[in-house]
Amino acid sequence: MLPARSWLWMADGLAGRVSILMRQRYLVGIKLLETLSRGLFVLICVYRLPLEEAGRFGFLATVISLLSFLLGYERQIDLQRQVAGRSSSAIRRRMSDAFLFFGTHYLLVLPILVLSGFLWGGAPSLVGLLALVVVGEHFLNESYKGVLLDRRTYPLLVMAATKNVLQLTAVLVLSWQLGGGLTTNSVLEVWAVASTIYLVATITWWVLWAREPLTVSGDELPRQTILQQYRASALHFLVGLVAVAALQTDRLIVGFLLSASEVGIYFRHLVLAGLALQIFNIASFNRVAPEIYRLARENASHSGAKVVQIEYGRFAICLAGLMALALLVDHLLGPLASRLGLQAVFMVIMILGVLLRTAADYKGLLLLSLGGDEVLLRNQATAVLLGAAGLFALAWMFQLPGAFVGALLTPLLYLVLNGLYVQKRYSQLEIHTL
Repeated sequence: MLPARSWLWMADGLAGRVSILMRQRYLVGIKLLETLSRGLFVLICVYRLPLEEAGRFGFLATVISLLSFLLGYERQIDLQRQVAGRSSSAIRRRMSDAFLFFGTHYLLVLPILVLSGFLWGGAPSLVGLLALVVVGEHFLNESYKGVLLDRRTYPLLVMAATKNVLQLTAVLVLSWQLGGGLTTNSVLEVWAVASTIYLVATITWWVLWAREPLTVSGDELPRQTILQQYRASALHFLVGLVAVAALQTDRLIVGFLLSASEVGIYFRHLVLAGLALQIFNIASFNRVAPEIYRLARENASHSGAKVVQIEYGRFAICLAGLMALALLVDHLLGPLASRLGLQAVFMVIMILGVLLRTAADYKGLLLLSLGGDEVLLRNQATAVLLGAAGLFALAWMFQLPGAFVGALLTPLLYLVLNGLYVQKRYSQLEIHTL
């Protein structure tokens, strides 16, 4: 029989694991709330604005997402590689280095973006609103990445979710008061005010958190200069830039080749697929990435591959189950989906594309954990170029059905290329181990 002290140790360990699991689910839930509220905000604006205004707002929302990506410079991959599994003091020191980097990056990039807005013909008021929104969206993105590095920064994620919920509520109230008479400027004003309040709250919290005393644990890394950070994330930024191109290329091709009604059908399916990818990134990919980097650093990459296999299996089963349930409900209650311009065959094709893309992203994560940054960039660029050419040919010959089938080419090529190189790297690891 185990002594009482052993039972206490076991109970403490079990309680700790349960606490970690509950905290992870809590954070995932908050992130899903933040993402859902932002998605509903964009959706309501698009449907409540007049048709021409809706198109303008959709374009501006795309520009905002792109500019916030430029401000982020993909620093997350390098940070996760360095601090995954380290102490809170080591994490905070590296995060403070990143904070200095973003300050310098803002001074270099933000004036160029503002000047570009003026040269593009934007009014000073519009450019000012967009600048506030872009900075707010970048801080919002970094808040979740900060929580992935150190759970103690969870108030940032809570503030991000609160900001998006209040922003959504404000637009709903404004839409009701104006009787559907929203304008792009009124929506941007709401967005900018919410972003300003959020920025003040976030910066204040960061300053207070950075001043808290923290015991040095001995695993701290040397300071990383701003130039070193630029170099460390240059390839990751290019990979992200190619990924952005991968998401936009099909939209450009479809919009160029197909009729307006066919483009509408394509985009309605695409929005649902995009929502599934966002849920994957929040609930699975971003949660698992730090663990994969830690295992790779500890020479346990094969264990990382097993973690990826389990996580992807869970996501694939859940997505397939939801798709089957949606088809069953549509069959039992009548053609509800067709009234919205949705077709079962096209929806199945897009879900297959999501499964291919998520599998390719997980292979890419393993490749990154093994130091294959340049290979990943080459794979993604190759997949985008060949996939875009195939999509153009199929959409030109077979119109809408060809566009849906062609949309599978880029994620399929990306998956095959990443899979081949991951297998090659693992084979090399086995040879070195023998």
